[in-house]
Amino acid sequence: MVLLKRQREPMFQKLEEIERAAERSARRALWSIASIFVTQFALIQYGTFIAFSWDIMEPLTCGMTLGDALVGYLFWIRSGRPYSLDGLREHFYERKKAKLIKKKAVDYENFIRTEEAIRIIRNRLQELE
Repeated sequence: MVLLKRQREPMFQKLEEIERAAERSARRALWSIASIFVTQFALIQYGTFIAFSWDIMEPLTCGMTLGDALVGYLFWIRSGRPYSLDGLREHFYERKKAKLIKKKAVDYENFIRTEEAIRIIRNRLQELE
């Protein structure tokens, strides 16, 4: 068992590094999306109360809202995930993780199969004891 752990240690380190990088990338994407919404809100407030009036800003606000709804709908169609913070985070995390696994030439499918086989063997050994 110790030998298996030593052999898998480099793979664990690579995967931890990949997961950290994917998490940072997903967090950056979420902050970017949040900044877009905050900017839209600020522009609407500025246009309504300082620069123009609601009569001028209403159609622009309607257009922004429809645009946001369209982006959310297209995200849902493309990714199959809900347009929520968790859905966005999962999408960007999984996408970046897959890219990094491919870029670093990690045989992830083989790693998962090996981990599953080890788990099955451990369970069988516990049953036999």
